[in-house]
Amino acid sequence: MSIIMAYKRNDTIYMATDTRYIMGGIKRNELNEGSRKIQILDNGMVIAITGNHKTRQMIFSYPEIFTLTNAKKLTKRHIVNGIIPELIDILKEYNLLKREIDEGVFAKMDCTIILAYKNQMFEISKTFNTITYNDFQSLGDCSDLSQIILYNIKEEDDINQKFIEILDLTSKSSQYVGKPYLLVDTKELKYNFVKE
Repeated sequence: MSIIMAYKRNDTIYMATDTRYIMGGIKRNELNEGSRKIQILDNGMVIAITGNHKTRQMIFSYPEIFTLTNAKKLTKRHIVNGIIPELIDILKEYNLLKREIDEGVFAKMDCTIILAYKNQMFEISKTFNTITYNDFQSLGDCSDLSQIILYNIKEEDDINQKFIEILDLTSKSSQYVGKPYLLVDTKELKYNFVKE
């Protein structure tokens, strides 16, 4: 699984994740661009994905579907009507959609996505529900613990330092989380790795 976190302060979304994934029982930490759980797109959008490694890599190989509106904004309506249909088509093409039979039949992906652009933050859930966040979100391993810490951040706290504390705690509880950590925000739009 892993963990991805996002926190909004003023007009910036701060995001963090680790670089570990487990394949065939072997722990790996990947710093190369293709394996990052957070990607910065050319249009300024930042995307974080937690869940299945294969699905994440497939989604990241289609950055052109993560568009903005003609007015250069990211809106819930645009995500629902523009991004999600293209995302579903790609997942269908590569047989990466699951069919769930519960109260009905619906499509499900085996990952969760956080989209951020400037001061906007959205989640695309496994069942393609779109949720708007105005404060913070944490998805994946130990997300309950991280949400409590994120909820208690004070104005004077360094958000990135809090992310590092959360990732350190999570790495002690989950084999799926490990250093180096990756920190990104929608203002600087740079990859910052924390190795020690």
